[in-house]
Amino acid sequence: MNSIKLFLSLCALTGIFFMTSCGDDEEPTTPPAVENTSALCQDGTDNDGDGLTDCDDPECQDFSFCEVIPATETISGSLGTRTLTNDRIWIMDGFTYVSDGDVVTIDPGTIIKAEDGQGSDATAFIVARGGEVIANGTATSPIIFTSINDNIALGETASSGLSNDISGSGQWGGVIILGNAPISAGSSSAIAGVSPVGSEATIEGVPASLSYSRYGGSVAGDDSGEYSYISIRYTGTQLGANNEIQGLTLGGVGSGTIISDIEIFGSKDDGIECFGGTVDVTNLLVAYQEDDAIDIDQSYDGTIDNALVLNFTVDRNPSDPNDPNDTGALEIDGPEQPGTNDGGTFTLTNATIMNMVSPLTDGFPGQLKSGAQGEINNTAFVDFSGARLFEVNSVSAFTLDTIEFDDATGFENNDSNPADLTTMSISTGVDPATVGADATAFDWTFAKSLSLF
Repeated sequence: MNSIKLFLSLCALTGIFFMTSCGDDEEPTTPPAVENTSALCQDGTDNDGDGLTDCDDPECQDFSFCEVIPATETISGSLGTRTLTNDRIWIMDGFTYVSDGDVVTIDPGTIIKAEDGQGSDATAFIVARGGEVIANGTATSPIIFTSINDNIALGETASSGLSNDISGSGQWGGVIILGNAPISAGSSSAIAGVSPVGSEATIEGVPASLSYSRYGGSVAGDDSGEYSYISIRYTGTQLGANNEIQGLTLGGVGSGTIISDIEIFGSKDDGIECFGGTVDVTNLLVAYQEDDAIDIDQSYDGTIDNALVLNFTVDRNPSDPNDPNDTGALEIDGPEQPGTNDGGTFTLTNATIMNMVSPLTDGFPGQLKSGAQGEINNTAFVDFSGARLFEVNSVSAFTLDTIEFDDATGFENNDSNPADLTTMSISTGVDPATVGADATAFDWTFAKSLSLF
């Protein structure tokens, strides 16, 4: 009897042993560790067995493609060396600048909006002397500088939410590019202690106390970067009494800089103003400016080639043909400091100046004054009939060649020495096929989308 009990006990223990052994064999093993590489984080599978795929996995979120892109990003002050991408809208708040030695790249299709404000609260984009910007848009993906009040969204090129005329201007400052090329500045802006006098100055609209306000030098071929297919909109906010920033300000910018295919739309001050320098500008459109469309100062020694001006400026004092404060499509001044870089000769060629003022008799194409020197050729003035067509006052060796008006009977020559006009070829009857700008170069612009031309 006892032998039978012992045998049964041994069998029971043996069964437990085998059952325990079988249970151990069926336990799951721990999977080998898998490192989530960049490639694995993009393959759509759960490689490390944690139940998470792609950018949901914390181990993947350090990779750049997992970055959460914000809708907007605010920039201000010195930008350093960086790229402004077209995957978000950039918001400038206050003076935003590229310092000496820094390079900022702006991708095609990038939209940069500016906070509004006046005086010390104004916003502007400034390229300091020695700074460089590479901003090459395309006809289908232009780079757009505009106002925070513009409802334009990513991927769009047409503005909305603001009046598309002069009343929409003055929302923010503008774009300022400064360089080391020769200038001839007067005492009001020249930097004290710099020799020769007037070879360096502080740009209007930026406090002289700021180091990045200076421009001018002796490097004619200075390079401030590349700028193409750029639209600058709703500029010219008030900084002080009679002190606004232009849509595009060029101060001492050198010939090594490339500027082409530029639209300035809605400026409460000038469209573009060149303070000395040697840079050329190709394919320039200015529309809805409140002051001059093209303003030349301080012995600018470059060429503006293929320009279309849609002039909305009204002559402020038509009763006085010698009023120095007149505004028009063009204001051409000469050097301001005798003996300092005073040989610069500006050229405007292949231009069409269209009067958009109503009534047409209030339109004023502009003036040559204050020792203006250079030439305007192959230029058409359209729809200025019955207006005071041009004012020539105290120029120095200026050439007007192949200038055509609809009606030249109102042309006025107030030059004290008519011999200064070394060549003057002015005729009536505009032939757009042979004289003026190639308007097809501006098919990409906002102005074209509004059927302004």
